[in-house]
Amino acid sequence: MKIALSGPSGLGKTTLCKFIQKEFGVEWKSVSAGDLLNEQDKAILYERYGYSGTGHRNVIALSNTYPRFGEDFQQYVLDRRIELILNHSGFVIDRSPLDNVVYMLAQNGHNVSEEYIESFMNKAINAYRYLTHLIMIKYSNDITQIEDNDSRIPNRYYQRMISDLFQATYVRNFASQINGPKVVTIDFWDLDQRKSLLRNFLSS
Repeated sequence: MKIALSGPSGLGKTTLCKFIQKEFGVEWKSVSAGDLLNEQDKAILYERYGYSGTGHRNVIALSNTYPRFGEDFQQYVLDRRIELILNHSGFVIDRSPLDNVVYMLAQNGHNVSEEYIESFMNKAINAYRYLTHLIMIKYSNDITQIEDNDSRIPNRYYQRMISDLFQATYVRNFASQINGPKVVTIDFWDLDQRKSLLRNFLSS
């Protein structure tokens, strides 16, 4: 199985990856930028823009200061995620190519051409087709809080907006793909219910 979780930060993707790894014996591979980018990627981003791998807040700040940073950063991260998806036979990952498109649009959509967006999106969609399962995590009103880990944005309004962008991007560009992965959406917080849903989804 090639399983990817997708959705805004702080909604429990890592917890579910660990559960899937234990329950189904599928290796969890973190594909957050800090774990995914290679040393050459990090060196280039540091030399050009001062990127130090300090998380989402830093990425947003640098994208505002250096619009080209957002393009380079998302291209590197997408390329490394594609390499992992294509070169490994089984895994569960805590981000998907859909995530790259969403954050590219959120951070740089206003600075790049439609042709650039279409090229980036097609690249992401091609990789998306190699997944067997996609688990989409939506923001839900029963979430107790967004954990502040000094990296993500612990703001309900921001995360709700990003969640809406995930849904719109998926419906408009990914949902109709032929031979794409099986998809399930989780829009509630209760962990036991989440685990039960995933047992059924991944066993069917």
